[in-house]
Amino acid sequence: LTLIFSIWNTMMGSSLLALPWGFSEAGLVLGVLIVLAIYGVCCYTCLLVVRWGKGSDDLFYVCYNYLGQSGKIVCWASSILLLVGSSIAYDILMVDVCDSIVDSGLALTHQHDTPEYYWNTYYAAAIVTGLVFPMTMLKEFGILVKFNTLGIVSVLYTLGFIIVYCIFFEGLEVKSVPLTNNGYFVLAGMLSVSFFIHSLILPILKNTRHPEHNARDVTIGYTLVALSYAAVGCVGYLAYWAELVPMPQQFLEAFSDTNIGALVAKLFLFFQLVTVFPLLLLIIRIQFFGLLWKNDYPSWLHVMALNLLIIGIGTSFALYYPNFGTVLRFVLPFLHTDVKCTCKSPPYYGMPFIFIYVNLENVVLYMCCLSPLYGTLVLILHH
Repeated sequence: LTLIFSIWNTMMGSSLLALPWGFSEAGLVLGVLIVLAIYGVCCYTCLLVVRWGKGSDDLFYVCYNYLGQSGKIVCWASSILLLVGSSIAYDILMVDVCDSIVDSGLALTHQHDTPEYYWNTYYAAAIVTGLVFPMTMLKEFGILVKFNTLGIVSVLYTLGFIIVYCIFFEGLEVKSVPLTNNGYFVLAGMLSVSFFIHSLILPILKNTRHPEHNARDVTIGYTLVALSYAAVGCVGYLAYWAELVPMPQQFLEAFSDTNIGALVAKLFLFFQLVTVFPLLLLIIRIQFFGLLWKNDYPSWLHVMALNLLIIGIGTSFALYYPNFGTVLRFVLPFLHTDVKCTCKSPPYYGMPFIFIYVNLENVVLYMCCLSPLYGTLVLILHH
């Protein structure tokens, strides 16, 4: 159970709140089908990582063993870009949630007409930066890991609140609901990030007590995530599709500032984001400096420069392009494609999936791969 919930908690992050918006872009039935399709592809490829990564500490080394130094570097670059994109989405969401919490506090204390110079998004960005930057400079993140285990409480509460409130307080409007829409690439790109745990699965499985059950537990964990995503996407969309056009990208914005349940969800979410964001930057730091300097903490100056760069980019997005769902949707399509190579047939490129398979004499290896071609294809088809 520990492994199953660890996988579930790792994937059930901020993207949960963007799913009703994603369903509004894809439509109800097509949205469910996309969730099932991306779930199937991601779960299968993650099981390939588990199968062929036995005895390896990281996916980089698996790629190196089968594909050499070039495969390792491509995997390394793709993983870092994906994590940087995710950190930008987290920064946008942290600033937005911080701003929303203060707005709720002002509304509940009947001070909602406070002049803008007393409170605005720039203050929220400054607070978020002041909170997370000192934590990103830590060498040891043990205490943050312990706090992050409480994230399951946040996820459970948010999941339960959205489902219960939408069903019993708002009601579900099923009549005339659009079953398909032409924005399905939005949901597909977003779910590609949401179901992505491949570069983390080997460290997660490293200390399991019963490695013979790893494949089963990974499958169960993925299934729970898929059910959770489908439930939140369907319920949130059915409750507000006729009332909110367009659907907010961050679903908690659909609730009024005086909704106590939503405020509690925002507080839980903010706590979770503040503890997860430094861990994201820790992984980036280890991967970036580990390959280039052979030392994951070369000096405090190196670490500070890297952290300030990533936080600065994320804060700029939060202030000037605060579209959380859009960032999630474009992170992975620019980074992944599906290429199937065999010894007996030439490769084919540009397929609208998210992973690489290399079949060399019955050896199937998963690898994250940078692919501008797929990103271009997604943009052409979307626009």
